[in-house]
Amino acid sequence: MSATITATRFTASVPLSSTTLRTGLEARLAARANEYTKSTSGLAPKHLQANLIVLPSRYASDFRDLCARNPVPCPLIAESKTTGDYAKLLSHIATIADGDKIASSLDIRTDCPRFNIYDDSKLVKAGVSDIVDQWSSDHVAFLIGCSYSFESALVAGGLPPRHAVLDRNVPMYRTNIPLNPAGVFTGGTYVVSMRPYKKTDIEKIRSITRSYLPTHGECVAWGWDALEKLGIQDVDSPQWGDAPLTMDGRPLGEVTGNEEDVPVFWGCGVTPQEAVMKAALEGNGYERAVPIAGFTLPNAQFPPSQSQLEVKEGLEFPRHQTTDIWIVEKLLGDGYISHVSVDGREMCAKVGKDFDGGALQREFDCLSRISTLNAQETSRVNVPNLLGLIETPRDGKVIGILEELIPQPESQELSSLAMIEDVSAIPKQRRKAWAIHIRRTVGWLHDNGIIWGDGKADNVLIHPDSDEPWLIDFGGGTTPGWVDEHLAGSVDGDNQAVRRIFEFLEVEF
Repeated sequence: MSATITATRFTASVPLSSTTLRTGLEARLAARANEYTKSTSGLAPKHLQANLIVLPSRYASDFRDLCARNPVPCPLIAESKTTGDYAKLLSHIATIADGDKIASSLDIRTDCPRFNIYDDSKLVKAGVSDIVDQWSSDHVAFLIGCSYSFESALVAGGLPPRHAVLDRNVPMYRTNIPLNPAGVFTGGTYVVSMRPYKKTDIEKIRSITRSYLPTHGECVAWGWDALEKLGIQDVDSPQWGDAPLTMDGRPLGEVTGNEEDVPVFWGCGVTPQEAVMKAALEGNGYERAVPIAGFTLPNAQFPPSQSQLEVKEGLEFPRHQTTDIWIVEKLLGDGYISHVSVDGREMCAKVGKDFDGGALQREFDCLSRISTLNAQETSRVNVPNLLGLIETPRDGKVIGILEELIPQPESQELSSLAMIEDVSAIPKQRRKAWAIHIRRTVGWLHDNGIIWGDGKADNVLIHPDSDEPWLIDFGGGTTPGWVDEHLAGSVDGDNQAVRRIFEFLEVEF
């Protein structure tokens, strides 16, 4: 990222991809112009990449110490030259004294495809295009080396990372290896990224990546036995990124022990981001990854899915590729249901499980049916709006849906009816209002030919703003104690669930 930035913008007719952005200048300009908004893996070969973390200045000294005490997972490349400076860098690379030689004519507030914003260590916005309005004179930006930097060298050596070949994001795992603490940053552990390779290639891989000390250097562990040593319980369930696959698309765990698919682990720049989150800092902070050539961004982290939704002719919904969706939090399993951000708007994403794709199809059919009904009618019904479809970038296959996100209340006890431990502690009038609203909503669904399906207290969320119940999960099925199996998928089954919800809330039907 030694090139100078100018005011040049790409024209709309030029398709932007990792192959068109060959220099740091091009990558930064594309991000600044909001013309490149995806992961920067593969961008600007021969340039370093880094993770970006922005903190209030009172935590800067402790963060520098954290990096100094943990140089492998937290290699500090540079920071703001002075507090509040977003255009000049202070180099932490011993052989580069001048920060301008790392990146000149820089604007950290804009030169990243997307940013996450935190307030008091809690995520408040995900996937925003810039932090111009949030930046203050008290902020300090830190650039931490990113392993994307050595991927171009692996490609040049005939060893392309599998996630890049399969157009996925690198899997990243939380480990049991403790970080050396520094000031407010305590209790953190290593985060590692993983790329599977043949056992016979590992020595060559170590040799290629060894010289990339500013971006984690050579691998820290390898082999199937490394999973246990690192405290990784399931190779198919990374905490960040996409689940790893074999070259023929199977979960990597299915070939455990295979010497053609050996897990190889590197230190990861998510480590200091995790340390910041665990420190419960006060004030605003921002994070994302930066190619010192452009800026890096982990994007869609959905689990692998062979399911494909059938979309009837005439149904038009916005389509979003997995690479344009940022996962904020995995809500169920390995991410089959996730809190996501799409173009700065928070949504709920659902992708089909290979073994249960029919449930997602049913949910899509129900919600799309509701979307075609009279808007004045549907506005009175508390079910999530269908906002879009999720498709794969390679073949355009629709693998999931985007729904309205029902916000979670501060009290976890009221996130769903099932979370209520003491029903009697809630005023009866309030409980009765919930029950009546649920009965009315289910009746409206039946009037319009729609069956809720899996009616139960778990599938009723209480909206924190309106205090009204919202019905979720139209995937069908039954749960013992709520709907008898022989009534599954019927009006009678729904009515039985409603009666039992009344009983659960201890109000008269």
